[in-house]
Amino acid sequence: MKFLNTTQALADTASFIEMYKAQMATKTENWLINGGSYPGALVAWFKNVYPNHVRAAWSSSGVINAIEDYTEYDMDLYLQTQKNLGTCH
Repeated sequence: MKFLNTTQALADTASFIEMYKAQMATKTENWLINGGSYPGALVAWFKNVYPNHVRAAWSSSGVINAIEDYTEYDMDLYLQTQKNLGTCH
């Protein structure tokens, strides 16, 4: 779990781009990274931290105030599952 963080996700994305460029015959620099909601924030952070890895970043509805420990993210799904456990076979 210690590697499941924003810093590592950004580094993983940068590593993927670097490995792809090294292994493929095409050496294009025209990379676009995009995402919406929390991934939208991630692509904006990526362009900031790794400005030369992608030509552009498209952040659709990227969150502004990311919640670090958002335990309620899947709470509705969890509650519905708990409510219906007795009827699942």
